[in-house]
Amino acid sequence: MRKRFHPLVCLAPLIAVALATAPASGAIFLPLDNWTIDLGGVPGSNNTQIQGVDRVHFNAINHVVVNGPVAPGSTVRIEGLIRATEFFDDDFGNAIPVAGLNGSAANTDSFELTGRFSTTVQIESVDLAGPTPNFTYRHRPDLGDPLSTGILELWLDNYGDPAGGAQASITNLAGYTDGLRFANFSDTIQPDIFGVQPLSDSPLPAGADASLFSFLFGEEGVLFGADGTDLIASGLLQSIFSTEQIRGPGSVAGNPELQWNVVFPGSDVTLSDTNFFAAGNGEAQISIVPEPSSLALAMIGATAMAGYFWRRRRQDQPNVE
Repeated sequence: MRKRFHPLVCLAPLIAVALATAPASGAIFLPLDNWTIDLGGVPGSNNTQIQGVDRVHFNAINHVVVNGPVAPGSTVRIEGLIRATEFFDDDFGNAIPVAGLNGSAANTDSFELTGRFSTTVQIESVDLAGPTPNFTYRHRPDLGDPLSTGILELWLDNYGDPAGGAQASITNLAGYTDGLRFANFSDTIQPDIFGVQPLSDSPLPAGADASLFSFLFGEEGVLFGADGTDLIASGLLQSIFSTEQIRGPGSVAGNPELQWNVVFPGSDVTLSDTNFFAAGNGEAQISIVPEPSSLALAMIGATAMAGYFWRRRRQDQPNVE
């Protein structure tokens, strides 16, 4: 008897990939390559276009509050201010040269991309027995204090021009949230995203964090795809995914707690072993919703390939009586 091979078996890996890339809402999203940031709409801008962007690298000032002991069920709130340090092109494996990025305020072409974010995580497990004690957590923006709803807001500011805002710095935190706010995101309840933090004498020492934020609204004429499509006007922009290495307590120079309520009103900055500031650095990528026509073509191609391999298998396998 001949063993039959069904063509739909070839689609299983594609289905698995689709499920793996589906956020909590169930919508499929795809990472976007070669996007463009247009500074033309920024007050005082020199109309710079940053093309071929695949990801953005940034530095961050983080405020970390542990609600309770480092134990399952406890929540940790992270607030942060970010500033882009470079725009990266994966195709060539290097940073994209951009004149004026984080330049001197005395230069009229100096600009910055900054942001403000917050997220809440819940500790899932604590492992004290291994060679590197650690704990795992889930992102839970629905838990925590009244400020726990996660956000991500992004600004572009040509601070070198009189029409622009102030340059962001540790002594002027308000500079992180001025200029043109071009994109707004909400922290997504994503049960599939975990983080792992190593433990030491501190409640939350250096470690890694990953966050997924869903697009809410933004400014048209700033973000474009490789084909020139306005990602915000078209409704294709869906989310932004970021990863960050948090360097631990005491890694921030200066006293950000003195100005923190300017950018995070109502935040508790009573510093302690469980309430502290930490520096960080990371990267972010944006994702888009694929057009139905693109999905249809992908499925047609996958089905055709499945049928091809099915026929080849039938031709190559001898009959077994």
